[in-house]
Amino acid sequence: MQPTMIQEWMRQQLAKVEGNCHSAQGRIAAARTMREVVQAMQISVPPELRSVIRSQPGMRALTAAAERRLTELLEAQLEEARKAESTEAAKGILGRRRAQDWPYLRGTYAHIYRKADMEARRLLHTKEKESGNGH
Repeated sequence: MQPTMIQEWMRQQLAKVEGNCHSAQGRIAAARTMREVVQAMQISVPPELRSVIRSQPGMRALTAAAERRLTELLEAQLEEARKAESTEAAKGILGRRRAQDWPYLRGTYAHIYRKADMEARRLLHTKEKESGNGH
């Protein structure tokens, strides 16, 4: 009898977490900043479920949605810098993003942070070459 009660409790808790994951996906889709995406990922998981939660479909979908949204936001930020009138304007845009938004990528989303940094450097290099200031 005891294992059945524990199994039922685990099932109920997993269902709650799955519901929280679904709600968080909605917040991620509506997020306008990287900070909002990372905050939406912060869902409550009982300690007893932490070892199994990553294998749950809702958590996998939540992680994928967060990475997709962060990449979309990054692409929009890079596009804004590409459209800048000058290299200095692009440097200003990217500098603000690097200071305000990109720190939220460190840690869990370090691969997106590295991509952001690499793409920003490439973009600035291209802009400098186009303006005749490159070496």
